[in-house]
Amino acid sequence: MAPEIEKGDRAVARRLYRRAMRGWYTGDERSLRRYAGKADVRPSPELWIRLLFSRDRMHHSVGWWRNAEYEYCWHLSMSAWDATTGPPAHGKPEDIPPEVERYWTHAFFPADFNKVWHEPGGTDPRLTPREKMRHRHFVHQRIFLDPETFQPFVPQGEVYDLTRWIPGLTPDKVDR
Repeated sequence: MAPEIEKGDRAVARRLYRRAMRGWYTGDERSLRRYAGKADVRPSPELWIRLLFSRDRMHHSVGWWRNAEYEYCWHLSMSAWDATTGPPAHGKPEDIPPEVERYWTHAFFPADFNKVWHEPGGTDPRLTPREKMRHRHFVHQRIFLDPETFQPFVPQGEVYDLTRWIPGLTPDKVDR
């Protein structure tokens, strides 16, 4: 059963969605700053949640993911922070409570919740062990978009190949 989303939280999701509709995040800092929406919310006195929402493209064409079905997506990143130490910029990262993760995923993807791909933080095979530890408290929820219609769909193939991508080369060239 879907959680009841509060009016103010639906407004946060709509605001971040509108910002993401302005353009595509393409993996660089400039497009992230320009097109991704960010909000800090406080679901309880002890916890801050940082939400980052973007409309992503080029994950396959730049070699990030191996399957072309994963080229486009809506991407909701969440991280939790101990509120006793201040907002996320100053706090200590925490695990996201499952009910909070579910709540915000429903707030952003109410009609397509059954198509959400959940990716725990720190699982990207390109990350170093140190990066994996640093990213372990992040959670990523994605709704993949059909490359022709941009409608939500569930890809059929595998996303990753564990070969690390080398900038400037296509994935095929890395494997040779």
